[in-house]
Amino acid sequence: MTKTPEILAVRAVIADDEAFIRQVLLKMLERLDVDVVGVAENGREAVELFQQHRPDLVILDIAMPEMDGLDAVRRIMEIDPEARVLMCTSFSSKQYVVEAVKLGAKGYLNKPFDLNKIREKISKICSVGHVSP
Repeated sequence: MTKTPEILAVRAVIADDEAFIRQVLLKMLERLDVDVVGVAENGREAVELFQQHRPDLVILDIAMPEMDGLDAVRRIMEIDPEARVLMCTSFSSKQYVVEAVKLGAKGYLNKPFDLNKIREKISKICSVGHVSP
C-alpha cells in the first residue's frame, strides 16, 4: 500500500536556534510531505530565506539570536502581508504568542511538537488537506 500524502504542495521554511529542534521539525514536516525549502538558525536567516524562496509557510521560534521571532515575523509581514507564519514556543507565558499574532502570525505550535497538531495547524492556515464540514 502506498502512502497517501497528508498535505500537498506546501513549501516551508523553518527557523530555530537549536539544531535538535530543527531536525525534529524537519522530520515531522517530511512525514507530512511538506517540502522544506530552507532551514535557518535565527530570524535574520529566516527573513532572507523567505525573500529568496517565498514559501507557503514559515515556522519561527520566538527566542533566537541575531533577530528573534517577533522581529522576524514583523519583517516577513512587511515583505508580504499575506505570509503564513506559525510561531513555535516553549514559553509558558502567552504574551509572546499574543504579540506575534498581533504582528501577523497565523498561530503557534507548542514544544515539544505533536505531529497531529502540526498537521491540523498547517492544514488550517494553508487551506490544504482534509476539508472540515
